[in-house]
Amino acid sequence: MRVSSRASPRPPPLARGPLSRSRPRGASPRGPHLPTPPRRRAAGDASSSTSDATPDGERPDGERPPPPGFTPSSPEFTPSSPEFTPSAWRDLDIDWGRRHLQILFVDEDHGVMARAAEAACQRVAKWAGAGHMVFPESAGLAVPTTPPAAPDADAAMRLVSRLAPVCDHPRYATKPPYRFTDGDAACVDLVVSVGGAETERRCRDAAPSAAAVVDLWEFAQFAEMAEIDGAGAAAVVQRSLALDVVKPRLEEALRGAAVLEPAATRAYGVRANDGRGRSGASEEARRGREEALEEARREEALEVARARVVIGVAGLVTFLIAIAPVEEVTRVTKR
Repeated sequence: MRVSSRASPRPPPLARGPLSRSRPRGASPRGPHLPTPPRRRAAGDASSSTSDATPDGERPDGERPPPPGFTPSSPEFTPSSPEFTPSAWRDLDIDWGRRHLQILFVDEDHGVMARAAEAACQRVAKWAGAGHMVFPESAGLAVPTTPPAAPDADAAMRLVSRLAPVCDHPRYATKPPYRFTDGDAACVDLVVSVGGAETERRCRDAAPSAAAVVDLWEFAQFAEMAEIDGAGAAAVVQRSLALDVVKPRLEEALRGAAVLEPAATRAYGVRANDGRGRSGASEEARRGREEALEEARREEALEVARARVVIGVAGLVTFLIAIAPVEEVTRVTKR
């Protein structure tokens, strides 16, 4: 990763995040070595780069093209294919020449995930004193090019309720869906996909002009455990956000789990096999119980997804503060 800056070096190290607590010493999510925190370069050293070769060997300069006959929609062209390698923070080339960064969060349909990431990024950056350096936006890959004739009030209210634990303003839920384009990617400094390796791959395919595309969870390794579980000084993550959104689902979020059957069944006070095998149970009651369980599973998966978004955003903001020019970190905006 190359950080272009004319600022003097500022050496505070990045704390290894929640993932490092559950890994043996010397292990990381993408290999047998923990990430080395990025360092700022001294003034006039803009040409230097922090993308040193890993102990396992040098990274490729770029993504290799798919083999002949493959298309992005081909079933064989999947994130597990050797032709696709998810980006890492070492691959980023961030230019601080404008003294701020424009970040675009992209998900499948400009729904809960991208909007929650945008709202959480704005909230966390302001709380951490970096609101003047980070300007987030959000978009979706599969958004219709033709807007609907009339806004869907019910869909907007559903988004408001689902984003309420993360957002500090309803504008993130009520703004119309926006389609992600290559022109948008060329204008921003960093494109962050929200949804895993498949979403990241599709973002790369849709935006070849993007300076950088990386998945949000790549930055989770820089989030401090004391910040996201609400037990620390709350220097980056607001304590209410950590306690209300992250801590209740912290274990499942770090595992990547979406649904836990016991919690889903307890949510409605019924057992998973309640009514099965009873001759007197009506079909309508059985369907009602199944629908209740399915709704509980969806709600639990949403809670885990929100927790993962906040963890990833906390790591992203921590990462950006660590590599930002020192004068931008210490600058206080006049109000």
